[in-house]
Amino acid sequence: MAFIRNLAGILRRPEAAIRYQSLGVRKAFRWLQDNLLCRQEVVLRRSLLGSLDVKDPCHIAPSQGYKMVNGSEYFGEACDAAVEEAKNILSCWDDQKISGTKSYLRPLITSDNALRSDSSILSLATSDKMIKTVGGYLGCVPVLTYVNVWYSPILGEKSEAEGSQQWHLDHEDLKQMKVFIYCSEVDAAAGPMWLVDANGSQKLSMNIGYNTSSKVKRVDDHQFINADQVALTGKACDVAFVDTSSCFHLGSRKTRKPRLLIALQYLGPQAYNAKTYDNPMLASAIVQNKPNLGNWLAGFGCQ
Repeated sequence: MAFIRNLAGILRRPEAAIRYQSLGVRKAFRWLQDNLLCRQEVVLRRSLLGSLDVKDPCHIAPSQGYKMVNGSEYFGEACDAAVEEAKNILSCWDDQKISGTKSYLRPLITSDNALRSDSSILSLATSDKMIKTVGGYLGCVPVLTYVNVWYSPILGEKSEAEGSQQWHLDHEDLKQMKVFIYCSEVDAAAGPMWLVDANGSQKLSMNIGYNTSSKVKRVDDHQFINADQVALTGKACDVAFVDTSSCFHLGSRKTRKPRLLIALQYLGPQAYNAKTYDNPMLASAIVQNKPNLGNWLAGFGCQ
């Protein structure tokens, strides 16, 4: 009976089992999704992406899996306004109210202070230029699944690496795009994100037989001694685009000064968690903020 139940679960949600398989198996399943399971939605989203008239969108090379830009120059006043909103959100909180399971990384936006549809942060996240940039990498108009402001407090040298402070890949899909808008200077003392580019990460992943199951998701530092590690340092209003499913990464280690940033997550319609995604408050705000593409940005259709 257990075998039958497991088989039924795999048939009902094959992507849930696929996420733990080898890179080759996951790529083969993505081909199946693109050409059969999610074909109609992928085609429609590609067409919508092509209809967006954006001059000189930023190109993120798949071999790299990341890129940093000057947000004030690339996005203009929209980026500056979003950063100011994030600073205002932080000013309304005291340390006792900032909750979360990670002491080193605290989300400041909760259901109690959810972003409204006229939020500057949300407007940046749904802007044509952001969609064109992220969609250009993912291959179609993406789904905006997460928006928050992250605060990393001072922890100092005494802290031991745990959770996302350790090397790992994210599990939500074969590839995804997280966008980090710096609201304060992020230098070596602020616990910046460290990463290995997509090509280097793929080689390392194959060498160590990596997958994202809870038992082996976090990888010890000694595996990265010979890897080309990059620290994503920058100034306020700089923007980092990172495919956290393709680039091994960590962050918020031994912070000697606080760090404040806006975090956005975008997934394609083929994401492993598409059938379980549920964020009605964010979805409603997105639809109101972006009437022409809101329904596409707010949720998945291939279910």
